[in-house]
Amino acid sequence: MATKKTTVKAAPLQPTTETQIPSTDAIVFELQKQTEYLHRMDWKLWMLMNMIRTMGEDNGYIFKFNDESQ
Repeated sequence: MATKKTTVKAAPLQPTTETQIPSTDAIVFELQKQTEYLHRMDWKLWMLMNMIRTMGEDNGYIFKFNDESQ
């Protein structure tokens, strides 16, 4: 049984004479989207940690929080 090998060819580079710089509004909008995404992920992580802590305490575990910033 013969199989064909997959080959990938790179597209030729197109010389560009103009450099496109995004506008300030586009940069601010992109940063707002990223900040909102990180806030949602942080909130989900916090809720998950609280849920695990609550379940552990219900089952008799004791959690201690260490501050390692000192």
